[in-house]
Amino acid sequence: MFYLLKIPIKKFIQKKRYLTVSPEISFGELLKFFRGKNQTFAVFLKEGKPVGIITERDVLRAFHQRYPLEFRAFNLASKELVKIKSSANLFQAFNLMAENFIRRLIVTDEEGNLEGVITQEDLILHSSEEIFKGEARVRDFLENKLELIYATKDETIAEAIEKLMRYNIGVLPILDENFRPVGILSEKDMVQYEYTSWNKKLGEIALKEIITIPMKSPVTEAIRLFKKFSIRHLVVIDENGKAINVLSQRDFVHNLTVTYTQYLESIFKQAKEFISILPEIVLEFSECDSECRLTWMNEFAKQNFGETLLEKDVYSIFDFDDWNRIYGILKREKTIVNEDIKDRQGRLFELTGTYFEIGERYGKIKLLLRDRTDDFIREKTYQEEIKLLKSFLNNSLDYIFVINPEGKIIFANEAFKRALGYEEREILSKTIFDIVEASEDEIKRNIELLIKKGLTIRGKRFYRDAYNNQIPVEILAQAYQINGETIIVINARDMKEIWQEVEVLKKQNIQLESFYSLVNELNLAKDENQLFQILERFLLKRVETFHYFEIEPVKTEVKSTYLSGNKKLWKDCMEREIKNCMVFTTGKSFVKRGEISCSNFSYPEFYHICLPLVFEGVMQGIINLIKSEPFGEEEVKFFEDITQTFNIYLHKLRLFTNYYEQSIKDPLLGIYNRGFMLETLKKESEKAKRIKKPFSIVLMDLDHFKEVNDTYGHLAGDLVLKEFVSMVQLNIREMDIFGRWGGEEFLLILPGTEKNSATIVAERIRERLEDHEFYITDRDKVKVTASFGVAEFLTDAFSYEFLLKIADERLYLAKALGRNRVVSESVN
Repeated sequence: MFYLLKIPIKKFIQKKRYLTVSPEISFGELLKFFRGKNQTFAVFLKEGKPVGIITERDVLRAFHQRYPLEFRAFNLASKELVKIKSSANLFQAFNLMAENFIRRLIVTDEEGNLEGVITQEDLILHSSEEIFKGEARVRDFLENKLELIYATKDETIAEAIEKLMRYNIGVLPILDENFRPVGILSEKDMVQYEYTSWNKKLGEIALKEIITIPMKSPVTEAIRLFKKFSIRHLVVIDENGKAINVLSQRDFVHNLTVTYTQYLESIFKQAKEFISILPEIVLEFSECDSECRLTWMNEFAKQNFGETLLEKDVYSIFDFDDWNRIYGILKREKTIVNEDIKDRQGRLFELTGTYFEIGERYGKIKLLLRDRTDDFIREKTYQEEIKLLKSFLNNSLDYIFVINPEGKIIFANEAFKRALGYEEREILSKTIFDIVEASEDEIKRNIELLIKKGLTIRGKRFYRDAYNNQIPVEILAQAYQINGETIIVINARDMKEIWQEVEVLKKQNIQLESFYSLVNELNLAKDENQLFQILERFLLKRVETFHYFEIEPVKTEVKSTYLSGNKKLWKDCMEREIKNCMVFTTGKSFVKRGEISCSNFSYPEFYHICLPLVFEGVMQGIINLIKSEPFGEEEVKFFEDITQTFNIYLHKLRLFTNYYEQSIKDPLLGIYNRGFMLETLKKESEKAKRIKKPFSIVLMDLDHFKEVNDTYGHLAGDLVLKEFVSMVQLNIREMDIFGRWGGEEFLLILPGTEKNSATIVAERIRERLEDHEFYITDRDKVKVTASFGVAEFLTDAFSYEFLLKIADERLYLAKALGRNRVVSESVN
C-alpha cells in the first residue's frame, strides 16, 4: 500500500469514469446526462481546461431551491476547483483531499489541460487490508462523528431532500419504528430518480438495498464490503440490529493518510484547525512556480486582509520588491525567519515562512505574519523619547557619560565633552581608563562592585582632559539594566562650583521625576480627554491658568477652546480668525519677557507662554500658560519639552484610533466591513444560544448595479451606494448592525428580532428604495432596486455559517423570482 501511494497518480487515472460538459449547458440537459450516463458528477471544460465541477449534491441543492431547468448549470458549481498535476503521487493527492475535505480531485497536465479525475473510491480500490492490521474496529471510526440523521418510510421526498441539505450529509438511512434499517437513499439516488411528486412518501418508492455492518466488526471487513458492492456508505448496527451511524469512504481516506505517516493528522487537520484560530496571520500560497496565488488563510488573516484576496496573486498583498526578496530567500533556503515585509497598505509585518516543493515544478508557501506596525510606531516614539531624554542630559551642567562593563564610553553629554575638550567621534573612541586618574585595577574593582553588588559609588576623582590637564570632580556612578544589557552611568561635577551645581541638579531631578511621572500617566491614557486631563493637572501645579485652542487645520480657524485654573487671568485673545497669531504663523513658542508681550493678550501685566501643538507640519492647537511670576529660561525649555512629549502621545493615540477605525470600517461608505460583521455575527449567535432568544439577518443586494457603473461610471456608482447606505440607516434602529458584505451586497443584523419583524424592516427598505430616485448629476437620475434574503437564528439555522447560507439562498431565490423582492422562507 505504501509503495502504491508513492506512484504518480497518472498511473491510476481511468479516463471514462467521469462526465465532461460545456459551461453553457442548461440544468435540464445536464440532468438528462446524469440520469442517462448514471454519473454522480461532471467536469465543466472550456478549451480543454477544467473550469468547474458539479456534483450530485449541487444538483440536489438545485432541486431543493426549485432551480429552473432552462438556466445555466454552471451557476450551480459552488465547489472550489481543487487541482493537482499528474506528476504528483497518489499519496499527495489523498492528502490534498483530506486537507480540503473533498471526494474528487481534478488532475491536469503541465499546461493545465484535463487529464482525469481521481476519487476516494480509488483509495479504497488500491488499499489493502494490511494497512489496518491491529485491533482497529468499526466503532473506532465513530468516536468523532455526529449523531445519526435518518428518515422514516412515512416521510416525503421533499422532507428527505430538506434533511440532506440542512445537515450537509450525502446519505439518509430509512429506519422502521424499531430503528432497524429498511433502506437507504443517497444523493445519487435522489438525482437519478425522476420524481412525479415531491410529496410522495419514501415507502412508496423503490428503496435501495442497504448494506450493514456490526459496530464490533474489524475495519478490514468494512474495506471488503466497500470493494465487493462498489458502495460509498455502510450503515453500522448494534448487536440488536439497530442503526448506530453511517460509515463512509471519506472516514477511511482520513484514516489511511494517518496510517501512512504518524504525524499527518496533526499537520493536515489538528494543526490547521489550531492555526485557523491563532491570533497571528497565517497565509498559504500555491502554484508558486508561476503566479503564487493565495489559496488559504486563517480566521485572523481574514479579519486583517478580508476574504476577497483568496485566489489573488501575491502582489495583491505585498510590495513587489519586498516579495521578490522574500521569495528568493525561500526558494534558496526553504525557510525564512524574522524578516520584515510591508503590505500594500503600508503595514509592517514580521514574517516567518516555509517553502514546500510538490513534484518537480510545483511549489507551496506557508507564511506566519506578526503585525509590527504598532511596534514600529512605538519604537519610533521611544526613539523620540530617548532623543528628548538625551536633550535633557545634554542640557545638564554636570558631566554625564555612560560606559559598558568593559569600560568603553558609549555616550557623553555636551558638558562632559566640552569640559574635556573632545569631539563626539573622539570621545566615543575612549575608555574610562583614558579619562580617570586612577589605576586600572582600582577602576575594574569599582566596575565589578557596581555590576555584581549593585552598589552606588560616590567619591572624588581627577579627570584628564584632551590636553592632559587634571579636572577635580565629585562623581556618582551606578549600573542599570536596559533591554537586557548592563550599562554604568557616571555623573560628575566640577568641585569649584559644587554648591551651585547641587541646586541645579536638584532642580533637574525634580523636573526629571515629574517628567517620568507624566510619561507614566500618559502611557495609561485611553483617549484624548484623559491625555488633556493629565496634562492639565501637571501644568496647573506650576502655573495659575491653563488654556487650550483646538484648531481646525483645513479651515485654519479655532474649532473650540478650553479654560481651567484661575479663569480671571484669561480672556480670549482671538475668535475664530487665527491668522494674526504669531505662534500660528511661525509654529514657534512665544514667551512674555519684560515689556515684550503679545498684542492680542488682554492682561499684559501677567506672564504668559504660548506653545504650539504641531502634527506632521500642520498646526493642531495652541496651549496658553499664565502665572504671576516670570518664566525662567530652563522653565520655558521644560514646558516646551513637556509639550513635545505630550504631542508624541497625542499623535500616537490619534494614529491608533484612526487605524482601528480603518480596520473595521469600509473606507468608501463608512459602515462596518465584512470582517467586523462576521465577528459580530459569531458573537450574536453565541449570545442567542446562551439566552435562547432569536435574532435575524437580512442579506441585501442591489439589482443590476453593474449597469449603473457601466453606464454612468464608478463615481456615480459610489454616489448611489452612499445614498443607499444613508437610506438604510434612516430605516433601522440604533442597536441594529449594518455593514458592507462585498461589492453591492450588504448585511443587516437585527438583535432580538424575529423573522416576521425583520421581514417588515426589509420590506420597508425595499419600498423606500423602489420609490427613490438617485441624482447622479444635476440632470441625470436613476432608479435602483434590491433583492433581500431574511433568515432567523434558532428557527432557520443553529450556526451562524448555516444562517448566512440560508439568507444567501433566499437572496438568490429573490433574484431568480424576478428581483426587487424580499424572501424570508425557503421553497420546499
